[in-house]
Amino acid sequence: MTMTAPIPTIHRHDLPMPRASYVHGIDGVVANVAVAMLKWSHDREARATLNHAEHSRRRQAWNSEQGREVAALRLTQRLGL
Repeated sequence: MTMTAPIPTIHRHDLPMPRASYVHGIDGVVANVAVAMLKWSHDREARATLNHAEHSRRRQAWNSEQGREVAALRLTQRLGL
């Protein structure tokens, strides 16, 4: 047994053509916020390249610099300058 009846299909010329790719207001806002958050997180990840060892080294260097400045200030106060 074979089926020879035509199957109704929708052809391209039967579909209404969209006039523009209109996005509803709230959907557009949500899409824009999502894209902005993705860009922000990508940029933030690119900036955050300091690992723990580098952060510790910079913190130690800053602390030793502060210590040298305090020692120099104390020396000048003892000398009366």
